[in-house]
Amino acid sequence: MDGVTIVLSFVALIIVSAPSIKNLVCRCAKRKGGERMSTVFERVRKIVVDKLGVAEGDVKPSSALVDDLHADSLDLVELTMAVEEEFQKDKPGLSVTDEQAEKMITIQDILDYLKSQEIEDK
Repeated sequence: MDGVTIVLSFVALIIVSAPSIKNLVCRCAKRKGGERMSTVFERVRKIVVDKLGVAEGDVKPSSALVDDLHADSLDLVELTMAVEEEFQKDKPGLSVTDEQAEKMITIQDILDYLKSQEIEDK
């Protein structure tokens, strides 16, 4: 191979690998104890994926729980309970009232509620 071919091959490898490199860099972001620090959104998304069985890519801040993610009333109760359980680690005693839960129409509404409870990315 000549020098030009080697350079072009290297450039092609970088272009093809860019998403993998980004994921590797993100996974390497560590906090004390060597664990990756999850954002509030990532934690909420994990709960939604687990409880509703939807794909991670479908869970966006603008996603409506009922209209977009097809949650039914039982799903909404389970989501609320799972959010309480997950985020009591950050704020012991966290409890979502029925009135607050009814206002949680989108993922962003859940994030806004958690922020109002002083639960934010660290």
